[in-house]
Amino acid sequence: MRANAEPPVTYGYDANSQLSQVTLSATLTHDALGRRTQLQRSNGVTTTYNYDPTSRLLGITHAKGSTTLEQLGQGFDQADNKTQVTQLIQSATALPPAVTPAYNALNQQTQFASTTLGYDFNGNLTSDGTTSYTWDAHDRLIRISWPSSVLPSIVRRSIA
Repeated sequence: MRANAEPPVTYGYDANSQLSQVTLSATLTHDALGRRTQLQRSNGVTTTYNYDPTSRLLGITHAKGSTTLEQLGQGFDQADNKTQVTQLIQSATALPPAVTPAYNALNQQTQFASTTLGYDFNGNLTSDGTTSYTWDAHDRLIRISWPSSVLPSIVRRSIA
């Protein structure tokens, strides 16, 4: 199938006439360490990947020609905790331009943007700002409670 001057897209169907495959050509480039460094799509969009010396992904840039469509970035501390997340989009912003999470002494994330995360003494997540989580004595999730206007609570019986 070809729309206007766009590159062809091939659709495959199984024996039940259900869509089972979509093919759009792309070219991948890797560095000497085997890390993907670039993805070139047939529609002209190129994705570039950047890494730190320990091979952690630091950034992704999507561009078409010389126009940057989106840039994603992240930073890490010495304990490999994510310390910064950035997203820049050409026409809109889905995340704030920079978000800095916080961690406690147990390396549990306690803050992301304006959201505070809570944990019990066993390290189980108990709240994420809007949702509450309840765990039994065996660290099994037994209840998820959303704000009442959103969804009802989910309850699982604890089997001792």
